[in-house]
Amino acid sequence: MQLADLVRVLGPRRQRPPDRVERLPPGIVNGLSVSGHGGQLLRLEVVPLGPAGTDTRAGRLRMTGSLGEVMKESAHTIRAHLAAHAARYDIAVEAVLGRDFHLPAPEAAVPKDGPSAGAALFLALLSAANGRPLRADIAITGELDLSGGVLPVGGIRQKCLAAERAGLALVLLPRANEADVTTDLRSGLSAIGGVSGATFLRQPPGRRRLCSSSTASS
Repeated sequence: MQLADLVRVLGPRRQRPPDRVERLPPGIVNGLSVSGHGGQLLRLEVVPLGPAGTDTRAGRLRMTGSLGEVMKESAHTIRAHLAAHAARYDIAVEAVLGRDFHLPAPEAAVPKDGPSAGAALFLALLSAANGRPLRADIAITGELDLSGGVLPVGGIRQKCLAAERAGLALVLLPRANEADVTTDLRSGLSAIGGVSGATFLRQPPGRRRLCSSSTASS
């Protein structure tokens, strides 16, 4: 039986992976989620609405796309963390609090909730604030607390497999989840010091599957 026979017998493919891209615009990051169908790549986007102003009380965070309360709280926590530690990430407080940001989650009709998108939202908001694009060949998962710590999440195996199916070179995981990475997923495992500096622009010399543990601060 050939692939064409499968399409003839089973019908057209019902699920398609996100399109592969070589570069991402600022504010977009590859997150990872788990559903009843297994792990999925979740491309999250944060869009700045206008230039940054001087009034740090003027900015708002607008969220659309059927986000649950936990995910909304996570987004506000990340914005507060970036504002409180703006100097650490080489941005101005006004770049975070002085303008509106819009977070339009994909597949708006599908409910989304849970804390594991926190680290991805952190990178998306940081990228939107400083205008620097993130690497297109990585995905990230993990919950972020107000001090910048990355907390463990579930579904590690499913998420790593989803990133592999999408052809990504690197998966960033909370360090506390390192024990959840099984032997067959440890190809080239290496820990990095932080996600904020390691994920912008620079591409690795070769494309290979790599699950890595990380923390939020550099």
